[in-house]
Amino acid sequence: MLRFLGRSAQLLRRASGSAVIFGAGYGLCWAQDREESADKLLVWGGAASVACTLRFLRYLRHALPEGAEWPEEQLQQVERLELQWLCRIVEQCQDKGLDSPILQQLLLFTLCEHAQADPCGLAVQGLQDLFDEDVNPRPLPQELAFRIHDAAKGSESIDSLPPSHLLPILSSALVSLLTVPDTKKMREDLGEGTGQVAETAAIATCWMAFDVSRPCQARYGLKPEEISQVSEELSNAWKVLGKSSAAGGFRPSNEWRRLQARLEGLKDQLPRDLRNSVEAFVSKGSVRSSGKVGTAVDYLSWAVLAIFLLALSSEDGIGLLRFHVVPEAWQSVVKDMLQQRALKVEELLARHDRPQVEVESPRIGWEAPAEYLQVQEGPLFRGNGPA
Repeated sequence: MLRFLGRSAQLLRRASGSAVIFGAGYGLCWAQDREESADKLLVWGGAASVACTLRFLRYLRHALPEGAEWPEEQLQQVERLELQWLCRIVEQCQDKGLDSPILQQLLLFTLCEHAQADPCGLAVQGLQDLFDEDVNPRPLPQELAFRIHDAAKGSESIDSLPPSHLLPILSSALVSLLTVPDTKKMREDLGEGTGQVAETAAIATCWMAFDVSRPCQARYGLKPEEISQVSEELSNAWKVLGKSSAAGGFRPSNEWRRLQARLEGLKDQLPRDLRNSVEAFVSKGSVRSSGKVGTAVDYLSWAVLAIFLLALSSEDGIGLLRFHVVPEAWQSVVKDMLQQRALKVEELLARHDRPQVEVESPRIGWEAPAEYLQVQEGPLFRGNGPA
């Protein structure tokens, strides 16, 4: 046994040099094709090491035998700090200008893992420790929905392909956020997070459309069965969002309108069931919400206009109707205010009124002789003969 262990250690030492050289060369070639700088890649590597270590400890806690109370308590404390540490790393990188899409993708994957397992788990509870004592934290599913939305937005890169390899776990996380696992009913504690989930679902649907539109040889990360799974889960998410929108739980924002225009250009590339779900939500969900707001504004505008016309026609205005609209205590104040405004208008009109200019007829500088001005009386004709 000792000879076997010594032989294994010797072979490991011999292979370690080649493995390090191969890893360094492969990492260098991979980094050359990335748009991130070297410092951002180093930060991502450190964050990925921390995330992998915490993930391993989380898996270890679930694999402990029954009765191991002390190790389980320690690992529970570590799991509670998992998302808290990773979110702090990302926030510090954002403050220092070291944020990158791959770092946001790492955070998105970890958030989706916990959302898929339990949106109210230990790691999600640890997110509330990031807030100050005087700040009321959001409910756990709502906080997780906001975090996933921000990470999904940051995961998109301008010059590279969308991270479609995250779609399976992202679609499952969205369904877990929207429905209760046991009853499959819509969550009531999501609140304002419904809009964040809708925008994240729109981002994921755009990734799905882009991945499906590419040729089969160019597609990576998603297998045919994964495409079917993602399409089904996103379709279910849009159906649940449609019910929430009908109940008034969704309020469209400017970000949603931008994503809606983006979906309109890519919806023809989506599978049929997913496309129908998206179109049903867009036509019945956001339009209905905006329609209710527009109807309320219209009613309010008409009511204000009717009150104004009624006050104008009453004795408080031009006096066509024999009653007062303004309360008696305010009538003198309103009357004085209107008289002051009328006097100001008259003063402005008098000030800017143009003076009348008298135009004199031109006079001739010479006097004609009297004989030229005499009028000779001629015969006056009346009827058919001279008078």
